[in-house]
Amino acid sequence: AALACAASSGTALGAAVPLPRLPGGEGEVLSAPPTLNNWRPAALPGSCPALEEVPRASSAAGAPRSTSATATERLRQRMHERQSGATTPVGRLRRPSAGLPPAAAAVAGAAGAGAGADDWKERIEARRREAEQEQEMEQHHKEVIMERSGRRNDAMRRVLERQAQRQQDVVGLEA
Repeated sequence: AALACAASSGTALGAAVPLPRLPGGEGEVLSAPPTLNNWRPAALPGSCPALEEVPRASSAAGAPRSTSATATERLRQRMHERQSGATTPVGRLRRPSAGLPPAAAAVAGAAGAGAGADDWKERIEARRREAEQEQEMEQHHKEVIMERSGRRNDAMRRVLERQAQRQQDVVGLEA
């Protein structure tokens, strides 16, 4: 729309503003004016209706607030409905296994369908076994590290002993 107005008036958008020239230059023109205000002139009333009426957000334009409830009010209403025991639409029902992958959801669904009251005992036992296995692995890892450390220390001790022996041999040859 702005281009249509500029084309119909026969001038370019920036034609009303003279382009700045380099100081002491032979007519060279800067590629852009020094300020944004000079770059794009304000629309003159009646010059181009499309430039006069720039769409703005309703909050920026100072428009009155809409009559719909705010998010906080809607949340309070939903919480009140839940507390009062109002029924929720079928699509909004939350299942405990809703966020699980299909296989895990099937297991959770089977457990929730009365699979047994001992499921929690089995889970606790499985977790205990897992913890024992982790402790055994950590203990084995510590033993391996200690063996390596001992071998490294022995090798370093031997190197230092050889260096000391060579130093003594050099001192003995010089004397």
